Amino acid sequence: MSQPTLISFDQAVRLLDQGKDEQARNAFSDRIARDASDWQSLMMLGIIAGKQGDPTLAITFFDRALAIHPRHVDTLCNRANALMLLNRHEEALTSLNELVVMAPDNSSVWGNKAAALQALARLPEAVDCFVQVLELAPDNLDFLFRHGMACVTLKQYADAEKSLRRLTTLTPTNPLAYHGLGLALQGLDLLDAALACFDRASAINPTQTDTYFACGNLLMSMSRHEEAVLSYDAAIRVDSKVPEIHNNRGVALRTLRRESESLAAFEMALDLRPDYAGAHNNRGVAFRQLGRLHEALECYDRALELLPDFVSALSNRGAALTNLNRIDEALQCFSQAHKLSPQQDDVTYNESLCLLLKGDFERGFQQYEARWTQNGVTKINETHGKPLWLGMSDIKGKTILLHAEQGYGDTLQFCRYAKQVAAMGARVAMYVPSSLLPLLDGLTGVDAMSDQITKLPPADVQCPLLSLPLACKTRLTDVSGVAYLQAPPRYIDTWTERLDVQLDKPTRPRVGVMWSGNSAHRNDMHRSIPLAQFRQILSLDVDFFSLQNFTHEAELPLLAQCKNLLRFDDLLKNFADTAALISAMDMVITVDTSVAHLAGALGKPVWILLPLNRDWRWLLERSDTPWYDNATLFRQTQLGDWDSVLGAVSRRLAVHF
Repeated sequence: MSQPTLISFDQAVRLLDQGKDEQARNAFSDRIARDASDWQSLMMLGIIAGKQGDPTLAITFFDRALAIHPRHVDTLCNRANALMLLNRHEEALTSLNELVVMAPDNSSVWGNKAAALQALARLPEAVDCFVQVLELAPDNLDFLFRHGMACVTLKQYADAEKSLRRLTTLTPTNPLAYHGLGLALQGLDLLDAALACFDRASAINPTQTDTYFACGNLLMSMSRHEEAVLSYDAAIRVDSKVPEIHNNRGVALRTLRRESESLAAFEMALDLRPDYAGAHNNRGVAFRQLGRLHEALECYDRALELLPDFVSALSNRGAALTNLNRIDEALQCFSQAHKLSPQQDDVTYNESLCLLLKGDFERGFQQYEARWTQNGVTKINETHGKPLWLGMSDIKGKTILLHAEQGYGDTLQFCRYAKQVAAMGARVAMYVPSSLLPLLDGLTGVDAMSDQITKLPPADVQCPLLSLPLACKTRLTDVSGVAYLQAPPRYIDTWTERLDVQLDKPTRPRVGVMWSGNSAHRNDMHRSIPLAQFRQILSLDVDFFSLQNFTHEAELPLLAQCKNLLRFDDLLKNFADTAALISAMDMVITVDTSVAHLAGALGKPVWILLPLNRDWRWLLERSDTPWYDNATLFRQTQLGDWDSVLGAVSRRLAVHF
């Protein structure tokens, strides 16, 4: 009886190419049954086994084939692939190292070696292999992508951009290519171009979660937080089960001061991954912004249970303890964080605030220079282009640019140092915001002042105002509280006349008041007092004058009921106006705003109402301040408890005059 006709090897290969895996497997098996030395059919059975998810069986077939033809490159290469599927990467790499010697011009061999090296986290060596692949096969789509993404991981962005841009040229509808190119361009700081790539990738494939996520992260880095939230929302619509997306969305919402939504986002991330240390840390930051400091500490503690060396959580825990006046515990956190990461600027900055609050100005101001690394702070050298002077060199005969930074209150407090710098023999030029110029023009020690850098004389060196205490080696005992500003005479004349008309023979004491500040201030929800609470002191037998040049619409009905409160909102056009009005007062009562510093600098008696998590410059516990001899501090003892503070102010005010 004759044997059935065998399907030829080529016919069996065609069956496999057509997706008829079982028919192909049977054909190759029949061929081996007829001829046990058919190593090619054994190799193909190994390929089919690997394709069907059985790499162990695949290796058995490859070994049988290699026993017959031990140096067949494709069989050896396929065997290495099967080893990698079994996570036997070292064995695979050993085999592939031999193969690249046997077949140095085989791009598949180099590609598989790169894959093995990637799996072993030896990425720089993997990139070298990808370079070899692309020299042999410059338009290989798979290796262009893998090389580009490996370079992104290694931050070799120029090389990544080259490969991924070539890939977009070869495959213009490939969303992964545009996604990768966007990452490379972002690394090269070509942010708008990167954003365009992410948009292109999303347009091609609207269901690509990673691209929406990457786009949101890029928008966050560009401070386009509203758009970042929308991008994260798009990612969540595609896949709501990725905790990192919810976490980053929470960070964006927190930045936008949408704290309740931010907390909900972090909680969603933690529902998906309860051991997500980063989300616990970020949730703690959100609680801290809300003033819920004990809940913040619980979050940081949980993050540190999960990740004991989590530097950010240690730093944030220290910041929360600082807010709670638990200074020694805070400093322990910062010390531990520094041991783990000595060059971490966030830790240095948070520790500086703690040291300054404690009154350790020598160390505190040194570390306060880390503020330039914080989000939202413009780098000084990029802005003013002159060498930074921090007191380490002689400036006699040189021109120094002193420039405002941060808020109006900071400028008012630290402009006092101009006189000290001038005494060192320097010519002092000072940049200040336009609203401060009419008041500060003519400040002692300043040779030229403007609200435009270009109108000042060329400088040899520059120093930000809040770096002057460091440059001048200020210690707590060096601070003088003597008044150093005065309102311009013409403004005083204008306001004297205005008040004489308004009051018509005034006989009662005059008290200037400020109950709220700029709502954009990061601590405004804690430092400002709702008028509904503040009005309790307005019932005393005193003439009160609002020092605010703005009105919250929601407070208008209440303001109408405050009959002994005079308002001049639209007439307070700059700080010279406010200074002249303060000069006409007997005293000032204010929350921690620029008006507190202005009254202090003018030498006017001022009562400053402080939240528990007060600014560092007011130090700890004391009711006075070295910065202003004429200031009295009224402090919260419980966060948010303004009633006890206002009660103390009312009682003191009732007997003050």
